[in-house]
Amino acid sequence: MNQYLLLIGFGGPEVILISTALVFLLLVAFVLVCQWRIISKCGEAGWSCLIPFYNIYIMCKMVKKPELFKYWLLLIGVLFIGSMSLSMSTGIGVIFLVVVGIAILVILIMFYNALSTAFGQDAGFTVGLILLSLVFMAILAFGNYNYVLNNENSASGDMLDA
Repeated sequence: MNQYLLLIGFGGPEVILISTALVFLLLVAFVLVCQWRIISKCGEAGWSCLIPFYNIYIMCKMVKKPELFKYWLLLIGVLFIGSMSLSMSTGIGVIFLVVVGIAILVILIMFYNALSTAFGQDAGFTVGLILLSLVFMAILAFGNYNYVLNNENSASGDMLDA
């Protein structure tokens, strides 16, 4: 079989590239399925996980932390503009990008904490989401976890209210 693949010019690097792309696509599909299920458990439309930026807005809205979306959007904009305008050869450019990256990481940790709280979990589950996001998102999506935030006891989560 390998001799046949080598005869038609298909071997080595091509197999590795195709295998890596296939694994990547399977992981993306799995993450989308997990996000779809988590968003659906919160009473939102599951298809919203397919639209960039809107999926993050919906996720922040469902954990009743719309300000996280505003900060995330601001930092992504700053990161994009900063990486375009600052030269990476200067020390200040590298420091700037590292600080913005750390700020985005802090927002992600705050989001994971709000997500685990929205499903009635504690700080241990938050640590699991931080360290093993793929595994704990799957546990949250396919496990017997219910959305515990209700609209009567908390803010509406609308961007206009924040």
